[in-house]
This record gives sequence, C-alpha cells and structure tokens, in this order.
Amino acid sequence: MRMGLFQNIKRRRAEKAFQLAQAQHAVALAAWQTNETKLEEMITVVRDCIEGRTAEQFTDMTDYGFMLEADEFPVAYLQGAAYLELDTSDGPEAVNVADEGHAMVTNKRIMFSGSARSHEWDFTKLMNMTHVPLGYTVFATSGRGTPAGLGYGEGPALDVQFRLEIAAAMARNT
Repeated sequence: MRMGLFQNIKRRRAEKAFQLAQAQHAVALAAWQTNETKLEEMITVVRDCIEGRTAEQFTDMTDYGFMLEADEFPVAYLQGAAYLELDTSDGPEAVNVADEGHAMVTNKRIMFSGSARSHEWDFTKLMNMTHVPLGYTVFATSGRGTPAGLGYGEGPALDVQFRLEIAAAMARNT
C-alpha cells in the first residue's frame, strides 16, 4: 500500500513538471513564431529595396508636419518619441530625457520635433548608431559634440531599430 502511495506522489509530481514544461515550451514557441514572422517581413523589405521596389514597402507618404525634400520619403513615424542627451561628465554615462515629441525617419535623415527643441540627424554625417534593447538609439555624428539619441520604448524597439538601419542603408546606397 505504501509503495502505491509513493508512486502516486511521484507520478503527480512528474505530471506537474511535464505540464509546466509544456506551458513553457508553448510560450517559447509563440515567441519564436512571432520573431520568425517579423524576421520574414524584414527580409522582404530588404529584398524589395535591393531590387528597386522601395515604393512598395514605404507607401505612407504623409509628412506628419515635417518638411520633406522632393526625393525624400518616410520610413517610420514615431509619435511619443523622446530626445535623449548623454551625460558623461560624472563617470559612467547617463541618459536623460531632454524633450518629448514626435520623430520621423526618412530615407535621408532622422528628424525630431518636441515642445522645447527640434533636432535632425543626417545619415551621411552619422558615424554610429547604437541601439539599446530598452528602446532607444544613440547617434554619434561627425562634426558634432556629445552624442544624443532618440527614445521610443521597448515595445516597438525591434521594428524602429530595423527601420533606422534600413533607412541608413538606403541613404548610403548600401
């Protein structure tokens, strides 16, 4: 009788462990499938751009209040973006939100317009873009002082970072 009791306890523990493993696998599989779908979409965008079908991918031609040049088109519009300043004066760098507003990424530049300031980063003058998984990108440009950045949040980070990279590639014909 005792042997059966211990076997039942072991069996129930094993079943619970199995159910937990199944649930964890289902969550991991859903995340993997979501990432795979996003990656396939990104690959399609890159292929279309390489093959000269950029207009098929970037059909939103709204200027959202930004002044666009004749051969410039939007790649991404970010409502609720933040202008970030890096403070390196006291040791390790700190990121401070200097203003909040809207931003647009085009095939030539990144533009930010907030309540206190506006700023523009031209892709041809960009030396480096550092993407941070927390949802912001820091830009270092030639001829300018301290690097600054653009905050957009963790949720859209993957898509925004991809669009920043594809826009930079278009601007540089790479």
